[in-house]
Amino acid sequence: MLEVPYYKLNNYKFIKKMDTKKLDEKSLKIMVDKIISISNDDEAAHSEEDDLHLVIIEQFCPEWVKKQVNRLSESDFCRWCA
Repeated sequence: MLEVPYYKLNNYKFIKKMDTKKLDEKSLKIMVDKIISISNDDEAAHSEEDDLHLVIIEQFCPEWVKKQVNRLSESDFCRWCA
């Protein structure tokens, strides 16, 4: 299972608070809307977007993709916000 990092700015943490185990069209729309609603804070929105991407990968990609994404997530380099 992918480990979604939950370091966040300004206590947004939308993705963590939502039930991401059952991602459907409605819950995805809610998550996207919430991220867009904080788009005035680029770093927080970017962080939430990254977490959402990991949730989508976890639920919809085959195991071989998850394995490589995990390898990348666990690699030791600094991640800077864009």
